[in-house]
Amino acid sequence: MLGRLIAVLCLLASPAWAIDGPARVVDGDTIVIARERIRLQNFNAPEMNQPGGPEAKARMEALTRGKVVHCDPKARDRYARLVARCEVDGMDLGRALRSR
Repeated sequence: MLGRLIAVLCLLASPAWAIDGPARVVDGDTIVIARERIRLQNFNAPEMNQPGGPEAKARMEALTRGKVVHCDPKARDRYARLVARCEVDGMDLGRALRSR
């Protein structure tokens, strides 16, 4: 019984849907789509008050401006943000940002 309960809770806790839409950029590794705050998986940009933070945000804005962003959620972080792999026109945003 306890095992079934744990399995159901794990299924409910892990997002299994995709989110698509225009993105509002919060910083270099966080966006908002449809009021859902999303943190890019496997990518960490400097915070806005750190050196490189404003530049990281500007790069994210340039990659997402006027585009539909597709995100596949993987988990939630300690701040309740979705952690997701996100792409624009088939390009992985985390990979694109790492390569700059």
